[in-house]
Amino acid sequence: KGTVAASERSTIYDRILNVRSVVPHHSYLQYTATPQANLLVAQADLLDPAFAELVTPGRNYTGGVAFFKSHPELVEDIPVSDVPSAGNTLSTSPKSLLSALRYFLLVSAHHSITKTRGKDRNRSMMVHPAQLTTSHKTYKAWVDRSLKTLKSFVEKQHQSDLAGVALKFQKEFDSLSKSFPNICPLNDLIHAMANDVFSEMDCVEVNATADAEKKIDWKQTPYWILVGGNKLDRGYTVEGLAISYMPRQLGKSPAADTLQQRARFFGYKQSYFGLCRVFVQKNVKEAFTQYVEHEEFVRSALESTRGKPLREWRRDFL
Repeated sequence: KGTVAASERSTIYDRILNVRSVVPHHSYLQYTATPQANLLVAQADLLDPAFAELVTPGRNYTGGVAFFKSHPELVEDIPVSDVPSAGNTLSTSPKSLLSALRYFLLVSAHHSITKTRGKDRNRSMMVHPAQLTTSHKTYKAWVDRSLKTLKSFVEKQHQSDLAGVALKFQKEFDSLSKSFPNICPLNDLIHAMANDVFSEMDCVEVNATADAEKKIDWKQTPYWILVGGNKLDRGYTVEGLAISYMPRQLGKSPAADTLQQRARFFGYKQSYFGLCRVFVQKNVKEAFTQYVEHEEFVRSALESTRGKPLREWRRDFL
């Protein structure tokens, strides 16, 4: 009575019921950032929640509202022409990926100069192209080649033609100056790149292979570029993530919680929030913006039923 038929149960659902039957006196607490499924359980089901309590993040948290409502200027567009597909073959790094790399080099250089290390010892960039590992190899090759070219250019020219090097980074620097006025002068950033950042930067592929995470020792070096797919989707923390490059498509029918879990760029980064950038396609930005509206609607609805049985809340979703 009041439960799913045995033939329809998932393994996890079945195990939860087994534990509850063994421990007759218990409290069952579900804790999640994506509560849609929990709230849509049938009211006759044994796992239907009796009440809901909201957990509020700390003051330094920057999530969907911060990126897609309050500061949409931190979200950069990836043109469709920059995304490889069956009808769009790319042989070199897309221009938007090169821009993301220049942003990341500037952010890392600022971090190097200001020595904001200790607990905040890392700055990272995430490249999340698609689920298939073949795309990871393509993007990693592009990143490696582009970094090599930029490294050679900056290290050879920063002493003799500083103005010429500055011109290469001017657009990204101007953008960062608007969102983070305390950024170090561009010439200082270029010298830091040449003297420190390039030698301390590592680019690795992170996917579902057994040794993927073993490649990353956050204490080993301060600056990382991670290229991957589903491994970077959920439950994985990218330390000091500043630049996110996600050309990944939405899919035919994206689930709200799946979309939210892709947002590795949410987190406690108020101290360097103005240095963050998120590169996505236009329709993905729109989907995230709509998700934020949906999430805020659900939160306000749950807030209005705080302290009351959840059965009194009409299952109403924006």
